[in-house]
Amino acid sequence: MPNAQVQPTKHPTARADAKCEALPSYRSFLAMEPIERIKTVKQGVSPALADRLCHDLGMSRARLCEWAGISSRTVARCSQRGLPLGKTEGEHLLGVARLVGEAEQIVAESGDQDGFDAGRWLAGWLSTPHPALGGHLPCEYVGLFDGRALLSSLLRRMQIGIYA
Repeated sequence: MPNAQVQPTKHPTARADAKCEALPSYRSFLAMEPIERIKTVKQGVSPALADRLCHDLGMSRARLCEWAGISSRTVARCSQRGLPLGKTEGEHLLGVARLVGEAEQIVAESGDQDGFDAGRWLAGWLSTPHPALGGHLPCEYVGLFDGRALLSSLLRRMQIGIYA
């Protein structure tokens, strides 16, 4: 995936900020039981999650959607019309949010969280070739369910010092 560098982004609008504040924390998304996640996706994930992820990962909506394997136009259309995201878009963005929650959780379990920005750290990690992925960029795997599971496993292995 060429040019996978994290691009700075503008802060969401005040309206989007209010919607973002109403969303659960990333660690809450991580802690959700599968049945809860399914229910959330079926009810429709707010497009404000995309805005929050863009802000916290420091990237454009286009880049986030590219990584997540979803259409940025669909996310924009849902946001403009005040509609929830479709199941595919919601599930993929929820998966990205869970990866941010995973990074937050690992730091909370492992040490000092002061000054740690999980979103920015994760965006950098996803943009860096990884030996366990044969030198591929982790962001190439974000758009696939099994890819996100693989990335979650790599994060956990890093936590305990198994860095393959």
